[in-house]
Amino acid sequence: MHFISAIKELWSFKQLVKQLAVRDLKARYKVSVLGFFWSLLRPLLTIMVLAVIFSQLIGMQSNTYNTPYYIILLASYMPWFFFSTALLEGVHSLLANANLIQKVYCPRSVFPASVVLSNLVNFLFSICVVIPVIYILSDAYPTGALLYLPLIIVVHTAFLFGLCLMTSVLNVLYRDTTQVMEFLVFVWFYLSPVLYDVSQVFDKVGTSGKFLLYFLNPMAGILELYRYVILASHFNAVGYDPVDLPMQHVVVFSAGIPFAIVVSILTLVIGFLIHKKLEIRAVDAL
Repeated sequence: MHFISAIKELWSFKQLVKQLAVRDLKARYKVSVLGFFWSLLRPLLTIMVLAVIFSQLIGMQSNTYNTPYYIILLASYMPWFFFSTALLEGVHSLLANANLIQKVYCPRSVFPASVVLSNLVNFLFSICVVIPVIYILSDAYPTGALLYLPLIIVVHTAFLFGLCLMTSVLNVLYRDTTQVMEFLVFVWFYLSPVLYDVSQVFDKVGTSGKFLLYFLNPMAGILELYRYVILASHFNAVGYDPVDLPMQHVVVFSAGIPFAIVVSILTLVIGFLIHKKLEIRAVDAL
């Protein structure tokens, strides 16, 4: 019941969330020559550097998709960039709006919500550019799996928003939360299949049981699902039937991805409950 009431209260302030998100977007690009394209250029330049290092110098390639390594990076790094940028900004969302919180009453969840929304807008514009580029630069093509992209974005955003709700209120009470989250995001990057293929993890651990442990990281399932819906035309397996799938893909589709969806929903619920329970203490601490 507390979760439902928190959702209803936030929804009643949806116009404020929208205005704060627009404010953030305008402030970000107000005196920028390239405007929105900076949000696209930064990850693209990072992808170029990573592609040169890992594909040309180290010889990294995908065992799951018949496509060049830089295409794999394009499909996975953009969702990760959205996640990491919004999460680190969300941690500061209450402290950054301390003056407004002290003057006007509103559910404090509107502030992490506005951060997630502004970064979501950037992400949506980015993938509208990046996905066509992926199909132009490779011989991949869109399939029916691409219809699941909105669902993945919803799951991804729910997980992100839940984390922002928790960390924003904890950062007010415990100011070293920022440093902890920066370190966690750094480690999380390497624990998630951004630079590598999940089949390479399976080749190293050797058993489906140990491989399942890897998917305790929800971002592993989420990022792999992004890759799949974008690059399904070049998926190495025969089809959806587990009889035709190699063991690592059975684990991904039957366990890893469903687990990520469940954890995302639970994270959102727990995030609202923690935020609601601690927000009074957090406001007093501002």
